Amino acid sequence: MPPGRSRKCGGGRKKLHESQEGLLEALKNILESAASENPSQPGLQVNLSIQKITDALREQGFKISLPTVGIYLDELGYARKKNKRNSPGKKKLSSSLEDNDD
Repeated sequence: MPPGRSRKCGGGRKKLHESQEGLLEALKNILESAASENPSQPGLQVNLSIQKITDALREQGFKISLPTVGIYLDELGYARKKNKRNSPGKKKLSSSLEDNDD
């Protein structure tokens, strides 16, 4: 054991992709089919939610949690696509304005 260490190197739980063969390949296949490139933002973005990705992996027989899928997305360089939101200064035209045609 190296000096200054209280435990051996390499201890602890193994990564999921080490204990479940084919997990990373299955995840990459799902991500590639749902990925799109946005020129305004670097990296690939995924149109699926983490829940849907997790469900797809579970249907293939893998045991994986939502947070773990999120971690793998980050490690593989993917990002979830952000929801479009109105700017704080913009307001939608209400139907009442359309009805007041004078």
